[in-house]
Amino acid sequence: MSIVRLFCGTLLLLSLLGTGLLASTAQQVTLIIKWSDNLDPRQDASLVQQLEEITETRLRYVRPTSGGAHLLRTQEALNSLQLRQLLSELNSLPQLDYAEEDAPVRLNLPSPAGDPSP
Repeated sequence: MSIVRLFCGTLLLLSLLGTGLLASTAQQVTLIIKWSDNLDPRQDASLVQQLEEITETRLRYVRPTSGGAHLLRTQEALNSLQLRQLLSELNSLPQLDYAEEDAPVRLNLPSPAGDPSP
């Protein structure tokens, strides 16, 4: 293999990784799920079981949120492509208002005048 072909192949691989077209490192994912009609999986364990059967993904209940949604965690590690497919499948279900990845939110607010902290 020529050095040029190796270099071009490496550049292609790096560009695919950078655009997210290749699956990133797999990891367990925490999901925020809001059932329609305020259904509560703490009172009806079959709700989580139904999602597992539909998506063929093992899920573990974590806790409720303050907004009436619930946190669930995948038992298996998912890569970014698998996560997108899972969320797409969950969001197409009529029994759910929404499903999204639980991701930290950081506000980037300007510091008050004279405050040296970033």
